Parts: sequence; structure tokens; C-alpha cells
Amino acid sequence: MKKNISIFIEGKKYDLRVATILLSIFSRLGLVIPVLSVLSIALFASYNGLNYYVESKTNELNSIEAEFTTLIDSCENLFDNIETSRKMTKKNSELLNVTSFGLGEYGIGGGALSEEISKAEHLNIKLGVYSNLIDNIVHSKVQNNLKKRDIIDDLFGRPSIKPAEGYLASKFGYRMHPLLKKRKFHNGLDIAGPRGTSIKSSSDGVVIHSGYSSSFGNVVKVLHKTKNDEYVTIYAHMDVAKVVVGERVKKGEVIGKMGNTGRSTGSHLHYEIIRNGEWVNPI
Repeated sequence: MKKNISIFIEGKKYDLRVATILLSIFSRLGLVIPVLSVLSIALFASYNGLNYYVESKTNELNSIEAEFTTLIDSCENLFDNIETSRKMTKKNSELLNVTSFGLGEYGIGGGALSEEISKAEHLNIKLGVYSNLIDNIVHSKVQNNLKKRDIIDDLFGRPSIKPAEGYLASKFGYRMHPLLKKRKFHNGLDIAGPRGTSIKSSSDGVVIHSGYSSSFGNVVKVLHKTKNDEYVTIYAHMDVAKVVVGERVKKGEVIGKMGNTGRSTGSHLHYEIIRNGEWVNPI
């Protein structure tokens, strides 16, 4: 026969079975509490670690942002010194408009981005934009340098100066030949002057002929090249040649002296220009 055992706490009566249940719960809590303590410590450590990570990334972001500011200043200074076409300017203006990337507003379709992530995203976008601008600037400078090089090569490679002082005795084209006494095409210019007058190369080039012929007397031929054309200049009736085959000469460099050698009626320079295999008027 069961007997009900009762206990009294501060004047209140509790059934033993309730007390037993309570004791069982308390005993189990004795195991749970240490587990909760360990988890709390782990979460606290993780929280501290996360704070440290966020702080370090924030410092890194600030450093990058400072470098970015310097980059912007450099780009702006570079833009001041570079002439760009209207098309390039329009293109760069479009690149500077961040909304053209289709980003819209932050936070649409989800939670708002944190301040650090938002700054990072803005920074990445701006870095990408300025990277494109720098690529355009570098490409533009390279193209400009290539154009300048072509212009310089053309200026120095294309015959463009008077090869000797004196007066124009005979022009390019048909004329009455002074010796043959008949109408004949004259392939160059005759520049008359005193014997010994300096004869200069009309462009940078390399000597491909230096010798004597019965018609031209002492004659020098120089090969000149540009990006698109090849020229040969001929200097005939020299009193003396100052260069040899294979020698490189500069524009304005003395290559001989004016004379009256070969088939000639007086001291002068017969000067011809052949461009891409065809005779052209030196003037």
C-alpha cells in the first residue's frame, strides 16, 4: 500500500513526485550549464575575432582609399597634359557616370549593405573606371608617339632641303638639251654655282653609289626610306665626292663639292629624286 510522503517548505506543501521531477531537471541542468559556458566562451572569442577582422579590413580599406585619392590626382594631372579627341572625351565622360553600369541603388532586393562593403563597392567601381581611363590615356599616348615617330621619320627620310646654294639653271621637265640641241625630258634640276660649292644630302639615308660615269661625271646616289615611301636622290657632276658606298648620311651633311665633270657645260649640280621607282619634281 502506497503512502503519500509530503514535505513542507516555507509553509507550502509539495508532492514528492513534483520534487523528484524538479531535482531531475536541476541535475540535468548541471550538465547543460558547462556546455552553455563553453559555447558562450567560443561565441565571445568569435565575436572578438570578427571585430578584429573588421577593424583590420577597415584600416586596409582606408589605406586603399588614400592610394585611390592619389591615383585620381595623378589622372587629373595627366589629363591636363594630354590632348584628346572629342570622341575620346565623350567616351571618358560616359565612363565616369557610374549609373551607366546598371547598378541602381544599394539594398534593392535584399538587406542594405554595410557601410564598409558599400565603400568597398564604390571604390572598386571607381578603380575600374579610372583603370579604363588610364588604358585609354596610355593607348592615346602610344598612338600619338607612333604618329610623331612617323612624322619625324618622314621629315628626316623624305628629301626636303635644297642640296646646294646657287641659282636654278634648268627645271624639271622638257627642255632644249644644251649639248644635243634637241627637245628632251630633264629628270631633275640644275643648280648652278661656283666650283667647290658644298653639296648636301637632302635627307637621312645610306649611300648606294659613289663613282664616275661618262654622262654624270662624279655622282653620288643616296637611298632614303620612310614608313610608306622609298626615295633615291642623285647628285651629279661633282668636282669631288666625299662619301663612299654603305656610308650613312644625315640631312644637311656635306657629301661632295660642286663641279663640271662628265657631260656638262659649266659648274653646277644635277639633282634628281626618284620616289618608289618614279622620277618626281624635286621642287
